[in-house]
Parts: sequence; C-alpha cells; structure tokens
Amino acid sequence: MDKINPGEAASSEDLAYCAGVIDSDGCIRICKRLIREKAKGKLKKKAPYLNYTELIQVGQVEPEAINLLKGIFGGYVYLRKRKSKKHRSIYVWKVQQLVAHRCILKLRPYLRIKAKQADTCIQFREVFEECKKENRSIPGSTGSRPRSKETLVRLESYYLTQKVLNSGAK
Repeated sequence: MDKINPGEAASSEDLAYCAGVIDSDGCIRICKRLIREKAKGKLKKKAPYLNYTELIQVGQVEPEAINLLKGIFGGYVYLRKRKSKKHRSIYVWKVQQLVAHRCILKLRPYLRIKAKQADTCIQFREVFEECKKENRSIPGSTGSRPRSKETLVRLESYYLTQKVLNSGAK
C-alpha cells in the first residue's frame, strides 16, 4: 500500500529522523532493468527495452524505524531471513518510482550523507517526466514510442552517476 501524499502529515522532527535512518542504513539509487515482454496471442513480440526507476531501501535488525518509514511514506516491508547463524534477519523497507521521488523531495532538506544521491534522483525524475510527455501512446496503437537515443543516454548518465556515488568512489 503506497501513500498518495507521503510525508504530508509528518513533523519536521519525524522527517529529520527518517533522513538520518536513510543516511546511516539506507540506499538511494537508480535501478536499471532490461524488460523482455512475451508475445500474447497474435500480437507481435515487443523488442526488449531498458527501464530505469528510483529506489530507496533501508534495512535494520529492529523494526521500529522501518515501521515509522512505512507509516509515513508507504511502500512495503519484508523480513530478509538471515544467511547464516552468524547473521540476524533484518527488516527491509522499500519504495520506488514516484513514491520514492516524493519521499526524496520531503527528506532532501534533512539528508546529509545521501544528499548527492537524492539530488541525482530529483534530476533523473525531471528528465524521466519530460520523456513521458514526449513518449505518449501513438493514436491507434497499444504501446508507446521507443525512447530516443538522446533520452537513453541522459537516463543512463544518471544511472552511472548514482552507481559511482553509491560505490564510495570520490
């Protein structure tokens, strides 16, 4: 269940706390996936395409902060089972796409460590929305136009920037 207006009723103290949790135990990134759609019935198989999306994820052993994030921003929570007896299971909170974007906009004033990742995601969303406006469905067809090479290059550049930021390289 995703909240329609995430963070709307949250206090500035709650938002600052959530930003601290994300700064310490979270990840803000842009994901890339190759989508291969299967042909259905008599329809032609679509060519594979790249899909980019924002993602925020936090993992903690104790569920309190995870439940607070879900309560304020929505998204979903799951328990990642421990990998061995040495490790503990962790609770994971995750939001993506527009929910992640709205979350970033609310938390950005409070983020310190993940500020550059947040800024990159904000810029990415601006380009992504421009692309969606240009890429509306062709009248009479069931799909949309493929993204231009220029748009793909721009989206890929944000993905690569994010990858470098999250690797710890300066």
